[in-house]
Amino acid sequence: GYARMELYVCHNGDFEFFRIWDQYFELESLQTWLEKVPYTDRPSNVDSAAVACMLDIIRCQGVWFLAVRFGYLFGIEWGRIEHEMPPRSFFEKLGALFEETWVRIQPVLKTLGSKKAKEYMVMEMQGTFLGYFEKHFYCPLF
Repeated sequence: GYARMELYVCHNGDFEFFRIWDQYFELESLQTWLEKVPYTDRPSNVDSAAVACMLDIIRCQGVWFLAVRFGYLFGIEWGRIEHEMPPRSFFEKLGALFEETWVRIQPVLKTLGSKKAKEYMVMEMQGTFLGYFEKHFYCPLF
């Protein structure tokens, strides 16, 4: 099931820019980008709405769909924020695969020390990610 989460922003300042990949993006560019990321229209032109949306993007702990979206947005150094966003279903499907992998590897993680558990988890998650892309996006060159 889904858990309901609500963000309440008490903002009394200016949200002039945000740094991504060691670049600073001004509010106007961010607002346009923020319409694509959560797949909703901009509720308002005020900077407080942009702050709330940024918090919605950054807060992803415990929700694989959101964590995969976060990794896509900030883990790949695009160099610009005007790139196309995959459909929401892309992140939902990949998030579900990560959730399945996470549940499957729990018994093994409990038997390993913290360093080995982390290495094993990374290896399994990378395998899940690469397997998904190979299945859905692989195009042989020859």
